[in-house]
Amino acid sequence: SALDLFDGYGRALSPGLAAVVLTLNPSCLVLGGGAALAGDVLVDAVRRHLGPRCLRTPEIRASALGAEAVVTGATRASLDSIESELFSVAGGPSD
Repeated sequence: SALDLFDGYGRALSPGLAAVVLTLNPSCLVLGGGAALAGDVLVDAVRRHLGPRCLRTPEIRASALGAEAVVTGATRASLDSIESELFSVAGGPSD
């Protein structure tokens, strides 16, 4: 069934997400991309499989941006890079 597919996806994501949680100890994980459109179905599957792997399970949410999250993040990273080049001062701390 479709729920079994999302359960398998949550199981597959959990080792990598557990490494992030155990290393960075975030208070919240936001699941983005097209899979985030599944909303609570995916969130519940990830929470179910992540819980046993972590000392403390952070809040888990699906991004409201859905599939646009990847494009939005890439655009922001590009703009940050351009802004740092345009507004850096020669001979300043970044040189």
